[in-house]
Amino acid sequence: PEYEYGPSSYDIRHNFVVNGVYQLPFFKDGGGFAAALLGGWQVGGVLQFTSGLPFTPFLSYDQVGDGQSDAGTHKPNVNGEVNYTKTEEQWFDPSVYSVPAAGVFGNATRNSLRAPGLKIADLSLIKNMAFGRYRAQFRLEAFNAFNWVNFGLPNSTIFDVGGVRNPEAGRINTTSTPARQIQLGFKFMF
Repeated sequence: PEYEYGPSSYDIRHNFVVNGVYQLPFFKDGGGFAAALLGGWQVGGVLQFTSGLPFTPFLSYDQVGDGQSDAGTHKPNVNGEVNYTKTEEQWFDPSVYSVPAAGVFGNATRNSLRAPGLKIADLSLIKNMAFGRYRAQFRLEAFNAFNWVNFGLPNSTIFDVGGVRNPEAGRINTTSTPARQIQLGFKFMF
């Protein structure tokens, strides 16, 4: 059991989310062309910042030699404190890890590393319109509006077969969110 003790795979230590909608006060009351064109606007948004998910360093082969189907989930030895360089080329420094002796489980614990955090801002601009008893909305929405890059999980395989150090260890090759997306929409309520 000690071998698998550690944070859960969905442990996000910090999560900050703010959202809001503000109805612009201009031309709320009144008639005419100006009120129809400039009134009924609202802005909204969701801002989210989270800390990174935990992940586990691994060996890609069965160093223990137990013949179980869990080959590739064995852990290396950790010989000191892991330094985070926090670049996409090398999120963490894998040189602190070593291959355990044959037949021995490594001392690295489950989910002992942390991936990059997440930051997202989704914004909207909405024009509300009324046509008698009917309502309509014109919507402009931007997801990841500031186009922040959110890195995915780093490569967690420290050693390949034979104890060869994986040159890709710690490298990030994916993103966890898409790039900015903008959409226009029209909603008719009856």
